[in-house]
Amino acid sequence: MPRVIGDWRYMTASGLVLPPTDELSNRLYDQVLTRIYENRNGMQLALLIAYGSTQNTSLQLHRPENCYPAQGFELSEPQSVPIRLGGVAAEAREVRAERAGIVEHLLYWARIDRTFTVDGSEDRSAVIAANLKGYLPDGVLVRLSMPGTDAMASVAMLEDFNGRMIDALSDAGRHLLLGHMAQ
Repeated sequence: MPRVIGDWRYMTASGLVLPPTDELSNRLYDQVLTRIYENRNGMQLALLIAYGSTQNTSLQLHRPENCYPAQGFELSEPQSVPIRLGGVAAEAREVRAERAGIVEHLLYWARIDRTFTVDGSEDRSAVIAANLKGYLPDGVLVRLSMPGTDAMASVAMLEDFNGRMIDALSDAGRHLLLGHMAQ
């Protein structure tokens, strides 16, 4: 993952809301990357990428709807947001998380095998489709978040960062995140 993405520079790998560390989460993900980036105005955003080489109906991606409430956050209803992932049109989710008066805006998307999924139901469908073809698919969850009360501005910055991140990735990085849709 590049240390500089557009106007954003890597600061640290700590300070993110993470899925609980237990035996299940250790089996879910082969690789987890966490980064805090900061722009020249001092604004910060958090990036979490969780990759699992094997997804099945009992081992699936942990979406923010699961891990944020476990950390004491109240979440708004997820809203669909159209995004471009490389040259592919996909859907992301935008959620507002609040805990003890602190507001965080999240933008996240997931891919299982060849499908960008928006919820657990679509995750299961993608896993079953791959299983019916005779294999266990891989999966990735990409979550971007930033503090702030202005949802429109925060989500716009997260969308912009996401696009610049995809563009800045190496071919191997694009393949890991986008799978067979990587161009």
